[in-house]
Amino acid sequence: RNAARTEFPLSEHTQFSNSIREHIESGSTESTPGNTFSKLNGYASRVRMKHGQESADELLEATSSMLASTVKSDGSEYTFEAGHNGLAVGSIQSGKSASFIGLSSAMIDMGVKVVVVLSGVTDKLREQTQSRLEKDLLRHEPSLFSPTTKSDLSSYREGNEKSENLWFQTQSACVQHLRKEGNAIFIVTKKNYATLRAVNTLLGHLLSKGLFGSRPVLIIDD
Repeated sequence: RNAARTEFPLSEHTQFSNSIREHIESGSTESTPGNTFSKLNGYASRVRMKHGQESADELLEATSSMLASTVKSDGSEYTFEAGHNGLAVGSIQSGKSASFIGLSSAMIDMGVKVVVVLSGVTDKLREQTQSRLEKDLLRHEPSLFSPTTKSDLSSYREGNEKSENLWFQTQSACVQHLRKEGNAIFIVTKKNYATLRAVNTLLGHLLSKGLFGSRPVLIIDD
């Protein structure tokens, strides 16, 4: 929880979380128009088919709770609170991956354009996370694109023809994809200096193109 939210009573959080859960399950209504949480509901449906109703219920409950700590509502729509950060902690094999995929889906449904997933310090761990995202979400949603499907981002080396060509292709693909409303990208990266600098380079380029607007970038440390 962000320090600025420490006075948010637990009972109010629970009430807000339950309200979000009802909205997610009912889709767009007269009181909450415009957002059907289609990507989150699609993911929950796949979880339900594979693991059962209880797992889908746990996913939606966890996602609603995390959203309640991150967004605000004026009664008709949800908006992001600038400068507020959330922290979700889970044990190994406790369903963290499913939770962050659910949260990412919901945030994209709300307009987030970029999700960055920090995944370990080895290629093997990064590839495991990338594979999970591809299997559970990206392959089912044409509006989602990942420039790290085949490999992590590499450092941009000015003056190096191979590096410049690769970066031109990566940047162009991301810009073209994000220009369409409702589209988003996932960047899955290792936690080391070179790859994080590469992510910063790409985000800086996308920001310079005005593709984010007032919407935040979702960063998840897996």
